Parts: sequence; C-alpha cells; structure tokens
Amino acid sequence: MHLGIAVVYLAGEDDGPLIELQLARIRRHTAAPYTVYAGTDRLTPDFPPLLRRDPNVQICRFGEVPERGTLEASHYHTLLGRRALEDGVTHLAHLHMDSFPVRDAWERELAEGLGTRWALAGVAATEIGEVGRPRLVGLLASRAFHEEHGPVEPVAGLPRRDPAYQAYARQFLGHDSGDAYGYLLARKGLPWRRLERSNVREDHYLLGGLYGDVFFHLGAASRGAQRLPPNRPTHAQFRRLQWVRRMSRELVPAGVRAYVPDRFRALLNRDGERQEANRDACARIRERLLADPDGYLAYLRGLT
Repeated sequence: MHLGIAVVYLAGEDDGPLIELQLARIRRHTAAPYTVYAGTDRLTPDFPPLLRRDPNVQICRFGEVPERGTLEASHYHTLLGRRALEDGVTHLAHLHMDSFPVRDAWERELAEGLGTRWALAGVAATEIGEVGRPRLVGLLASRAFHEEHGPVEPVAGLPRRDPAYQAYARQFLGHDSGDAYGYLLARKGLPWRRLERSNVREDHYLLGGLYGDVFFHLGAASRGAQRLPPNRPTHAQFRRLQWVRRMSRELVPAGVRAYVPDRFRALLNRDGERQEANRDACARIRERLLADPDGYLAYLRGLT
C-alpha cells in the first residue's frame, strides 16, 4: 500500500502551528508509506519551507484557477488527486489543512472492505442532517475505484442544470468540495462507509469534531460552517435553513449579493452574528487543541 494524501493549504499568517500539528499527526498515525500532496498555490512565502522540511511532503503548484471558495478547493483537490494517481499511489485520501487522523493505522482500517463492501470511506455530516454524501475531508478511495469510475471532475464541472443533479443537491445546505464523489455515488447507487461524528464531549456541535474516532476536523476553513447557527438546530430548523439557502441562491445571484445593502443581506443569511459567534468558538477550540493536542482529543473522547 502506498497512500497519497491530498491537502490544499489556504493558510493565514498564524496557521503554522496548525500545519505542524497536522503533519505530526499524519506521521504518528499512518502505518503505510505515504506522500502528502500539498497544494500551495494560495500560501504566503512563509509556509512552503515548513512543508519542505517534511520528507513525505511533495509541494504541488498548478497556477491560479478561476474559481474561489468551495469550487476553488475542489479544483485544486482534483488536480492533487490526479497527480497522486499518476505517481502510482494505491489509495487516495483527502484532508483539509485543519484536519488529521487520530487513530493508528487509520488508512489500513479504512481500506478494508473497499471494493467489496464499500466503494469508498468518508465523513457524513449527520450533525447537520446530511447522510447522502461524503464530505471531501476524510475521504479515502482506492486506485481501483478511480480506474473503474473514471477521473473525478471538479465540482464546477458538475451538470448543475441537470434535473438529476439538482435533485441530489437539494438534499444539502450547499456545495461541498466532495460533491463530485457524492454525486457519482448517488448516480450509481454505490454504498460507502460513513464516518459519523463520534464526540463524547464537545465545545461546539459542528466545529472540533471527531469522525468515526478516525479523524479530527477543526472546521475553521469552512465558511459554510461559520454561517450555520452557533447552537445546534432542530431537524425542522435545518430544513427551514436549507429552504432559505436554496431560495436565496436562486433569487439573488452570487454576483449581485455584493451590492445588496448590509441590512438586507443580513436578512438573507444572518451571516454577521453567526460568523462572529462561530469564529469565537473556533478560536477557543483551536487554542485548547494547540496547547495540549493529546489532552484535548482525550477530552473529546470522554477520557478525561
């Protein structure tokens, strides 16, 4: 087994410790030979040297892509995945820069059953009512999967006007960078191994999550997470939020939103207060994590 791990690094100036923690956890918990394929097109000059010090990291630069946000991340992840498969990896995993494995030999555990019981393994965000698609963070698939089903395209290349895709997308609050995998699974009716949130304790219902006790994901990089309510909504509230999001996307195009007065934009998304509350929660979780990673993970597992 040779594992390729695709990570797109969209780092701020204070993210060095988080990147170091991710690389250390990958080294600590990965048993098979591996290569981290690091997408660094959006990094400041300070960070590539940090990545180059790790002999298992391959720096990858592809030039600017036209998309931003989720679509940009999906595009870079697609390019990283192709690079890894061209290099001959037997399995491909995707992580965000604020996520990492927390279980020894995690890749071998997830690889068991691929191709026989499951098409792939991935995180299911059941805490926000999602069961029908894997998130890209924490996704692992075999080389055979990619060879059988063809190259996975970026999210921007999905048939958004196709009624079948629209029916798929209506199940969720918004796009995820793993939707190309999710739509493929849905279209072909393929089973997949779901890694659901497994926290025994938590400081936020969405941020700072353990999934299947295999991965930790801070969630700091997700603007979508920042826009969700800071307190856990009911299922009915999620469905209402889903409807409002869909209507706002359809009635107010993205190119127009920048020109909508703040008071009306707040009515559409209520972004301001939600983002501030969730950013504060994320900062507290991040501080606890970086101060004592083992202790914080033990807390989330209910061991302390």
